[in-house]
Amino acid sequence: MTVTVFDLGSNSFQMLQARVTDAGRVEPLFSAIEFVQLARFVSPQGVLVPEGFDEGVAAVSRLISRAPPSAKAGPVVAIATCAVRDSSNGVQFLEAVRAETGLAVSVLTGEQEAALTYIGATSEVGRSGLPMAVVDLGGGATQLAWGIGARPEHMVSVRLGVLALAERLAGLSNVGNVAIEQMAAFVRRTIEPAIVGSPSKPPQILVFASGVARLILSLVYSYGLVAKGNTVPSVVLADLIPRLLEATPEELQERGVPAKRLQSIGPTAVVLGVITDLFGLDRFVVPHAGLREGVALHAASFTPRAWPTPPSPPSGR
Repeated sequence: MTVTVFDLGSNSFQMLQARVTDAGRVEPLFSAIEFVQLARFVSPQGVLVPEGFDEGVAAVSRLISRAPPSAKAGPVVAIATCAVRDSSNGVQFLEAVRAETGLAVSVLTGEQEAALTYIGATSEVGRSGLPMAVVDLGGGATQLAWGIGARPEHMVSVRLGVLALAERLAGLSNVGNVAIEQMAAFVRRTIEPAIVGSPSKPPQILVFASGVARLILSLVYSYGLVAKGNTVPSVVLADLIPRLLEATPEELQERGVPAKRLQSIGPTAVVLGVITDLFGLDRFVVPHAGLREGVALHAASFTPRAWPTPPSPPSGR
């Protein structure tokens, strides 16, 4: 089966066209991304401001226009996550998306997002009999799922997103190692209760399945800190983090960091280090598959729809 998944996230909107095999693997055929950073358009009162409506709808339209012709023949599933989920007018935003583009979007709970990310990630890294934890570090929240094999057993969502962390880091009066320590302490206080309070067995395998984690992996390669592969010793983060915080925007962009992720890349590395330490592990795995692949594998549960078609304007008289 070939399916197209639209993912309206807090940091980026993405589209994935993929083939789901009989063996439960997801083979990407086409992907596209728009860095909307929708969470930045949510006011302190939890309202998505008009500019966010405009930026979000325009991004969905661009994704639809970039799709290959083959995507239009298969089923479509569209989901939204934290920024839409937590906005008081998120439903109105999705109504605007559908009115302008024809795309019908389902809002995931944090726990659903965690479970689907686990399913997607484990389809790539393997489903051994060892306890595993999968972490999805997003723009507005962090999802964690514990399990053994193909199905997660415990899921939790924590309000800890890289966009807010980037703003917090920028607001710190201290710099250098002091700022890093303050950031790490805040991350630890925020996420430790979820990890310590989990009823699941302590994981022997830790997986970070998100776009920002994959970007960290590419930077680890770029700086020559590890050989190629998807397993990263956590000790290299102590070397990587100061480099990221000291690098100029131009240097980071030369290493493949998109302009809209420049501020969040340092905090992302801090979060990865803190979470790995809280789990008591010395390494982590970064697969390519994650939430969108999990949605593709469970497309039937979302009532897949036909390719979105904008409603026709009313005819004039």
